[in-house]
Amino acid sequence: MHATAYSPRPTTVILPPGNDITTTYTRATNFLRVVGRGFWTMDYVAEHMVEFERILDEARTRGRTRTLVDIRLAAVQSPDVAGYVHGVIRDMYRPPDKAAILVASNLALLQMKRGLNPVTHAAFLSFDEAMRWLER
Repeated sequence: MHATAYSPRPTTVILPPGNDITTTYTRATNFLRVVGRGFWTMDYVAEHMVEFERILDEARTRGRTRTLVDIRLAAVQSPDVAGYVHGVIRDMYRPPDKAAILVASNLALLQMKRGLNPVTHAAFLSFDEAMRWLER
C-alpha cells in the first residue's frame, strides 16, 4: 500500500478493542481505504461519517475518487446503525466517484447491493474483483 499523506482525526467515542472503523487516504492516488471491525454504536458511526465525508470532499477536489470499504471483519450491526450507514454511503457518492464494499458472506453481499447505485457502488467477496471494478 502507498504511503499515506493524510490520516483522519481520532474519534472522541471510544469502543472496546477490536471494534473500530479506520480510514486511510492516499493523496498520491486519490484512494480511500476504510476498514471496519467488530460492532459499532450509533454515536461512533455518526462521528466517523462526518469525518469521512470531510476526507471524501477533500479528495474530490483532486478528481475522481475511489474507495475500498473492507467490512469483512465487522459484526452484524444493529438495524439502526446498519440503516444509517447504508443511507449515508448511498447519498454521499455520485459519479464519477466509486466505492467497492468487501463483505464476508453471500448474505451480506445481497444486503449491501440493495438500494445502492450500481454506477457508484458495488459489493464483493473478493479483494481482487473489488480492485478491478474500482479501476474501470
